[in-house]
Amino acid sequence: MTSKMRWRVAGATFAGVATALALGGCTKGDDGASEGSGSTGGGSGSGTSSGTSASSGTSDGSSTGAVDPCSLLAGATFTSVDALECGLGPNGVELCHWTISFTASTYEHSYSDVQDSGTYSCAGGVITSQSSAFDLPAGGGTIDAEGGLLWGMVAYLPI
Repeated sequence: MTSKMRWRVAGATFAGVATALALGGCTKGDDGASEGSGSTGGGSGSGTSSGTSASSGTSDGSSTGAVDPCSLLAGATFTSVDALECGLGPNGVELCHWTISFTASTYEHSYSDVQDSGTYSCAGGVITSQSSAFDLPAGGGTIDAEGGLLWGMVAYLPI
């Protein structure tokens, strides 16, 4: 049996190797859950070995694959787990939750007192973006099968 690993950054928990690899200063821990092999009816199933995908057996012997994390982006809006700097107010620095929204091929990212937008592509949970608002190098982040988004070094959850 293999234990699932959970990664924590900015107070949010993420599963999966793709997200973990994108993190700089993160911590990992065993969530106590495990997956293994088994059978149901006439079929067989197998557990995960890497934490990035899973399949399960069905009674007719076919298997079902894990959800492609990239399929969770189009039409979704995410908010930062933590309240972050949003510019100056009358009493100094103001905090707010940053947001990022996706269509099938574009994103809009509101952070600090900035609005950024551009195009993106996603494969295997790794998102590559190109800003059309600013002359920035390609950026992006990762998304896991549970909908946890890491954009830059900021953790987001779907709303």
